[in-house]
Amino acid sequence: MFKVDRGENLTNCIRTLREWLQKPIIDELVSDHTILSLGESILEHEKLLTSAMQSSGIRLPGQRMSYLLPLDALKEVNVLRETLSARMSDLLHFVFIVDPGLEKLFKWCSVDYYQPIDASKLDEMLTKIMAEVELEKPERIASVLREMHSRALKVLRGSKPVSISANQLYTIFNHFASLFNRKKTFLEKRRHLLCTSCQTLALIETHGLQGGSLTTQELIKQLDDDELNVLMMKRDLNITNAHLQDFEMKIEIEESSLAELELEYKQNQKKVDGALRQPTRAFTMASEAIENLSAAQYKRLAALAKPSLAAKYSVEAVRVLTQPSFVPKRNTLETWAQSLALLRSYGLHELLIGFNINTVSADMIKKLKRYTDNRDFRIPKLESEAPVAARLCQWVFAVIDLITARASTKVEADTLQELQKLIGEKSINFDILKHEQQKALAVKEELEDLIERMNERVANTRRIVDYRNRSGRITEALNCNVIERWRKEENKSNEQLESLVGNCALMALTQVMCLSEKIDVSLRIELECKKVLQNKEIFFEHHVAKRHFYLLEYFRSVTLHSRWPLVIMQNENLSLSGVVNALFGNTTTISWKYVNRNKAITIALKSGGTLVVKDFDGVVPRELLPMIGREVAFENDQSLMVNPFGTKTLVHDEFRVFFETRLNLEEIPVKVADEMQVVMVTSSDDISKEHQNKAFIDEHERSENVFLFKTLSECGATEILDSSEISEQICIHANLLASSL
Repeated sequence: MFKVDRGENLTNCIRTLREWLQKPIIDELVSDHTILSLGESILEHEKLLTSAMQSSGIRLPGQRMSYLLPLDALKEVNVLRETLSARMSDLLHFVFIVDPGLEKLFKWCSVDYYQPIDASKLDEMLTKIMAEVELEKPERIASVLREMHSRALKVLRGSKPVSISANQLYTIFNHFASLFNRKKTFLEKRRHLLCTSCQTLALIETHGLQGGSLTTQELIKQLDDDELNVLMMKRDLNITNAHLQDFEMKIEIEESSLAELELEYKQNQKKVDGALRQPTRAFTMASEAIENLSAAQYKRLAALAKPSLAAKYSVEAVRVLTQPSFVPKRNTLETWAQSLALLRSYGLHELLIGFNINTVSADMIKKLKRYTDNRDFRIPKLESEAPVAARLCQWVFAVIDLITARASTKVEADTLQELQKLIGEKSINFDILKHEQQKALAVKEELEDLIERMNERVANTRRIVDYRNRSGRITEALNCNVIERWRKEENKSNEQLESLVGNCALMALTQVMCLSEKIDVSLRIELECKKVLQNKEIFFEHHVAKRHFYLLEYFRSVTLHSRWPLVIMQNENLSLSGVVNALFGNTTTISWKYVNRNKAITIALKSGGTLVVKDFDGVVPRELLPMIGREVAFENDQSLMVNPFGTKTLVHDEFRVFFETRLNLEEIPVKVADEMQVVMVTSSDDISKEHQNKAFIDEHERSENVFLFKTLSECGATEILDSSEISEQICIHANLLASSL
């Protein structure tokens, strides 16, 4: 990019440049040997470029059409040179910035005409800037800045007509917006930190008063007693737990033993049930058959004229089982008459229905042997003669079979009774153990509840003791001087916020309009600006408009992103190095004519140092133009600049340069002055040591304050007092801060 100014031989220079651009020649740039060594690479890339153009039909703006080169071109230096020149021309793009009236010289270029910024466009730009300012009525402040700028122009131009400088006004607005937003954000944040820190400290002091009227020593004694009680209760709890373990073991043993007995009982019961199942079923069926007999059927048996011996035996056998007093006779005739009476009276049926098989004895079974041994005493034989007798016979055999089966399982039955007795005893023991276990569990729960409550009491007492000790230490470390200082700083932040608009307006206008002016002119501008603010009833601090204040504040704000200051020292006894070193520290001072100047600048670029270059004569070598113009490129999130040795170097964000000169402004080339911010220093008062510590809302915080503010604002009072580490760190930083005040 070139800025073209009017001058001699301008037409010839443009003509020469045009001829080279339209047909670039690289004779002096690349040797023949180098071109021949790159021959194969040139042909290969031309081939690829030609294929791409022919297949897509697309070319970059201004790009020449490429053609396939023959292999003979590898030996033709002129052909290779022309091809390389064409490709180099494709990569070069020139932009000429010219004033109106010179556009005729550039008819061979595409021309874009940019009109000067008019009033409406300027208003739109300034309104957009003020919209980003956190103000309730930005338009009111915009009118104030305009009026201040207008009055400053009148002071500078005297009785001449005043024309608004769009660039100057835009710079003032932009500087005011960035300065106000940054300072307001800082002040509000600092006020919040101060307020929150003081509130947290007040809460810490309040928490340190916990525990009522008890002294700390009494609380410590109470804490020791409670801890001893907790230990004793834990000992009782351990004993209870041991008892519970014993109960669990005993219960487990009893459960196992009881389960074994129940299993054995079930096995024996199963055997008995298996042996008695069929006889019991037969006895039940026989009993049901007896119940279904009627009185008539009994009478029919009694009505038999000549009953058989088996029929008589059936009645006698029943009487043996149901009538313990009945004594059988050798001859059935002696007992038959009584048997007939029973049959006719339905009494035999009643005896059978109320029969209890458990009353049958072994003697009865022996008495029945004479009947059962008779071969005619069989059910099938009696069926035809007398069905009732057959039923009675069936019932008798069922009784005998059941009694016999019971006798065969007597051992198992006795075992069952013994097992049942043991099971009952075991169950009682088991229930007793379970009951004792429940009592032990209740005791355990009660002890655990007591221990939990006592632990809470111990923790509360210990917390109160810790709170008292830590609160006392913090309060002692942050003595009244520190807290009072913070309260004053909070009030000062409030005052600075109230006057921030006026202060920023003064700072913006003076740093734009007064830095390059002499002291008498700047004083008149300051006076006019103050009058505007007073008329508009905008608060401000008078010292902000003093030359030494805004001058030193400008020095503090110099960064890589702002123009380097060119300080014109009009007093031979003044030196810039001292004030810059006082502001930034570790400042390197060199002469513009220093032999190792380029090396010193490169070192400062990399390390981020502050450089003061004295004896500046306004003549800037080509290798220093990137540094003077702050030509920073960004690659992979890194800031790069071409150093004086022609290579790219990482640029540190803290790098800054101050140029000091004894020349008058008229002796410095206009192009150099435009690239820098001209600053006029005429009096020792401008940079005196007594003013160097006075900053406009200093944003640099003490390291101790940073930690204390961060901790006290982000952590609650209880969180701080709960942590011995945080409390200790607060005390350490507080002591450091108190000792530095």
